[in-house]
Amino acid sequence: MNNFSNLNYLKSELKKITHHFELKDFDYVIQKSIIIIKKNPQQIPFYNFLGLAYRQKGKLYLAEKILYEAYKMEPNNINVLTNLASVYRHLEDFSKSIKYFEIGYKNNPNNVNLLCNYANLKRDLNDIEGSIKLYKKAFDINNNLPIVLQNIAGSYQIIGEFENSKKYLKKLISNFPEMTLANKMLSDVIDYNKDDSHQKEMLLNLKNKSYSEEQKIPFYFALAKSYDDQKNLDKSFNYTNQGNIVSKKIITKNGYSIKREINQFSYIKKIFENTDLNKINNKYVEEAKRLLPKNNYIGFSITQGNVYRKKEWPLNKVIKLSEALVKNNKIPVFLIEKKYQELKNKIKNSIPSALFPEHETSLDSPPLVTCLGTRLDLAITIDNGIMHMLSLSKVPIISLFGPTDAEKFAPQYKDSKVLDSKKIYNSKNVSDITVEDVLQAAKQFVSS
Repeated sequence: MNNFSNLNYLKSELKKITHHFELKDFDYVIQKSIIIIKKNPQQIPFYNFLGLAYRQKGKLYLAEKILYEAYKMEPNNINVLTNLASVYRHLEDFSKSIKYFEIGYKNNPNNVNLLCNYANLKRDLNDIEGSIKLYKKAFDINNNLPIVLQNIAGSYQIIGEFENSKKYLKKLISNFPEMTLANKMLSDVIDYNKDDSHQKEMLLNLKNKSYSEEQKIPFYFALAKSYDDQKNLDKSFNYTNQGNIVSKKIITKNGYSIKREINQFSYIKKIFENTDLNKINNKYVEEAKRLLPKNNYIGFSITQGNVYRKKEWPLNKVIKLSEALVKNNKIPVFLIEKKYQELKNKIKNSIPSALFPEHETSLDSPPLVTCLGTRLDLAITIDNGIMHMLSLSKVPIISLFGPTDAEKFAPQYKDSKVLDSKKIYNSKNVSDITVEDVLQAAKQFVSS
């Protein structure tokens, strides 16, 4: 008997391919799947794995070709439809992605894999309410999916519904305590002056030996935020420092992945760039007006989240640039989190007219940063998360790049200007960008 028609043999090969796919051995998956498809071209599961392996290797058009062939043979196969729609999502051919997700949804509205992937597409397209609805449906069908709870909570945070976000994060922490990132997400929407119960829970968790060093990292940063809320700056600094030390140790041990950072920031960028400003809760719009009621504001974002890639522009250059702008009747506005109290004090001592709106409100959050962007004449920023929040407001923006890739991360719209040390000075050191470089770039956006 021909092995390629033998059901037991095919099951055995499929099991091997599944195992290698889980090990991320995509070359093996591609090689074996091609062999079997050539011998037995009706075996749809192997088309699925071949398409998925190509997608994982970034060969999206090959993945599309293989999965479309499978679709023509079995147009109602839910796995083929889901994977084909997901490939179109990655290709940003959203109309085709919607088409195949809709076909799959009509055929099998309770398929959890399809629901989650369709929810991801809706989130990309800023249909946050639609994505939440699908995530919830998936979780109702299978409540053993912690990442779905995390996505629901994160989606609520995007649209400023923090109480709903809290509800799902607390459920996530209770049901899946190993998902410690939920604690950092929860800390972002809690005022620990009003309720310190979560702070006490995290202190106990740090003593729990069942958590690995890596799992404890979100606790350190969440505790830093909690003590910052309570104005205990020494403890806030200590926990931030502990979190950075452990993070560095983990990165040194496991190796730093630039590709992983690119994927994470591309995802964040896509969320911010596709968010509809009109859907932000009006309380953030009004708060931004209260904090910045006048004109001639120039915004600065100068702190980086990842401490291991040197993206910060030197503080002495920031101060010199601010002084030059003040001489031209501009008001420097620094978008700096409350935990950076020491940095705020240094800047304030040098630039007395500088404003720090996030330190003057209880609504400090991504939606507020975006609304503050609408109050600025210009924003000057390094490559960080705040850059993407500001870009949503379409404020004229100058982005300073050094080690990171401006083509991947920089805001893409008419009033976005990039100063890249790699192109200007053939250097990955963002510090090589001069004050004069920035002032010259600013002239096209603001009058002297």
